[in-house]
Amino acid sequence: MDIKVEDRKFSTKIYDKRDAFNFSIVSLPDLRGNIAKAPAYGVLKGQMIRFARNCTKTTDFIYRMVLMIKGVLNKEYKVERIRNCVKQCLQDHPWIPTKFETLAPILLNRIFNELMMMMTKLSPHIP
Repeated sequence: MDIKVEDRKFSTKIYDKRDAFNFSIVSLPDLRGNIAKAPAYGVLKGQMIRFARNCTKTTDFIYRMVLMIKGVLNKEYKVERIRNCVKQCLQDHPWIPTKFETLAPILLNRIFNELMMMMTKLSPHIP
């Protein structure tokens, strides 16, 4: 956890030293293996709750969500199922959008808009 004092208030976000490594680290289930899909998507919900609890700012929460989603897309997770998983988590835990002073549909759209922007920037064949 990264803790700072900003405007005389504590600000927290997730610090993950693995982000600085120049190689991939297995941290989430891979659907290409012999595992059940439902629990794998459940792991995403658990991570989402952890991110929401540990991030003070909406931008930090969205950044962590986008990194996680981007990471599992290479493991045969389906974007629409991830979106439904995130949507369901926001409905089951209404304190998350409340904490970030927004509505669940707006937060959901911000996460996936950021994801699409990041994926577009990383795709060399897309102008």
